[in-house]
Amino acid sequence: MTQDALRDMLGFFANTVTVVTTTHGGERFGYMSTAVAAVDFETPTLLITVNRNASSHGPIAASGCFCVNILAESQEDISVRFTGFRGHKGEARFEGAGWTTLETGAPALQDAVAALDCRVTQSQELGKQTLFFGRIVAASTHKKATPLLYFGRGYAAVRPLAGWG
Repeated sequence: MTQDALRDMLGFFANTVTVVTTTHGGERFGYMSTAVAAVDFETPTLLITVNRNASSHGPIAASGCFCVNILAESQEDISVRFTGFRGHKGEARFEGAGWTTLETGAPALQDAVAALDCRVTQSQELGKQTLFFGRIVAASTHKKATPLLYFGRGYAAVRPLAGWG
């Protein structure tokens, strides 16, 4: 199977759009990701994947923390900024949005559907990626916001079921 064919097949997954952030050496780092998963509820743990060539990889490994910011459907512009496809790098990715911190010091988006602040508990290399497992140590939420999704190689919105939230 070619990589393009695989991307087409995986495009049938509807994924929540997140911005994963960290801080290290007084600088903020972040990238857009749809590769985030809840792993364990007893010891609340998330899994993120980071390409080892990405600018955020070293800072996450060195700081031992990250924050998963679940974007609202109104925050597509933030997602695009954190992809880097339009030339946004470093601190420029954080411009135009309100940021705070929770427990670890990793940037948390103030208007995110949810911000899940994590401490790295372990990591595992797989191909060109590193899988980072992080224990959730703090969180904030805006329950009335609707999450932004990525589906079929484009952005999409979700219609919540009656009674949700």
